[in-house]
Amino acid sequence: MPELLSLLKNIQQQSIELLTQLKREKQALDDNQPEKLAEISTQKQLCLEQLQILDQQRTNHASGHNDFNQFIARSKNRPLIVQWQATREAIKNCQLQNEINGRTLHKRGQINLDILCILTGHKQASEQTYTAQGNQNRSNSLLNGIKA
Repeated sequence: MPELLSLLKNIQQQSIELLTQLKREKQALDDNQPEKLAEISTQKQLCLEQLQILDQQRTNHASGHNDFNQFIARSKNRPLIVQWQATREAIKNCQLQNEINGRTLHKRGQINLDILCILTGHKQASEQTYTAQGNQNRSNSLLNGIKA
């Protein structure tokens, strides 16, 4: 189990690094600095590739068990349980930040389309409305169900 504990710590650390890159991306979007996005995207991709490798190792540790959460709970290993909770929280934070960034990018794209329609004189259907949180009311939003 010490190997699994170390692996979960590595996943958590890599998730924290990914979250840092996602926050950098959000800041670049907020500051209208598209030139920074390419470098940030490269860093995000490296983090994601490393996370995929680590996740495969995690899966290998629990081979024969369908539910990793149950596998950890049944271990009765308190440090392992605590680390798994911290790891899941780090991953959840990445998912939330990625969704925020996705909504920001989607809104920017919609604004660009609106500007293009104004400049070209074409009318665009204004059936897409957003809540105060930036979510689309329409059920066919591109963001429905997307997770990082």
